[in-house]
Formats: sequence, C-alpha cells, structure tokens
Amino acid sequence: MVLDLFWKKFDDGGEERTLIITYKGHPIRIIFALNRSGEKYYRDDYFKRADLVIIHDPGHGFFEESVSLLSEMILQKTIESPQKDQVVIMEGVSNDSNYGPSNNPFPETMRQYEVGGPYGHCNGYNGVGEIKECKYSTARVFLMNDSALLEFVVGRKLDDVSASIYTPPPRVYMVK
Repeated sequence: MVLDLFWKKFDDGGEERTLIITYKGHPIRIIFALNRSGEKYYRDDYFKRADLVIIHDPGHGFFEESVSLLSEMILQKTIESPQKDQVVIMEGVSNDSNYGPSNNPFPETMRQYEVGGPYGHCNGYNGVGEIKECKYSTARVFLMNDSALLEFVVGRKLDDVSASIYTPPPRVYMVK
C-alpha cells in the first residue's frame, strides 16, 4: 500500500521523490534522487543511512566498473559505518565475456546469492533502453560487511581492492 509519494526540489539543483510503502506492517522508504550527487554516483549521507544499495550499470556496463564503485563504497563503509548491515544488489554472471565474468569472482567463503535475471547492462530497441540482449543473466545479492569480503579491504588502496575482486581479461576489438 502506498502511503506517500512526493517530489522535493532543492535550491542547489536536483530533486528527490520519496515513496513510502508498508509491507507486513513495516514502513519501507525509497528515495529516488535525481541529479543530487554531483560527480559521484551517490551522496555520502544517503549511503550512510541506506539498508539496500543497488549497483546497476555505472560507467559503460562493464563488471569492473561495478566492482570499482563497490570497492569505493566498501572502503568508505569500513571508516564510517562498519557494523551497519547493508544489502547489495549488483551484476552477477555475465552472458558476454567482454562485460564480465561467466563465473563467481568473489571469495568462495562469502555468503551471497544469485538471483535469476536478466540484470545490468542491456541494449535498447526503438528508443527504449535496457530491454534486450542483456549482458548479465543474474544479479548478485550479499551483505557489504560480509567478513570474507572485508578481508580484501584491510590495508589496501582502492585499485588494489577492485583488482582483488575482479581483473578483467584484455578486450579484443575488431577493426575493419
């Protein structure tokens, strides 16, 4: 049941739409922010409060771009809110080796779930985006503060964290 739905405009630019629904008597608040984070993909204050983090197609839809964003968030999380449980949904298994892995690159001991897709980068058709030829057959769901995942972060820099999770194979480009 929808309880509230409204837009809030900000003087410094951007706007938000808040949707509040109830599920089994519990309110769920979803904030859709449009043009609120500047050059970043997310606002720090939203991230600190979020229970659910959705990573979907940062950059050009390549898995390493999603992992890079995830790594940035994990590093921030270890500093600001390491105990808060935050569920992550992101790209899973790739149908196209140019976009990502066809298997699981995360630690085997990490608790995670594959959810049937498609999910992530898809091609458009007749001006409608994200509807066909999807590059990922599943989504991946896990806790951002999973101990096996956080082991990668301790003492590492951003690029090292990303590379420890996934290093893409060299891309092959066809030239005519």
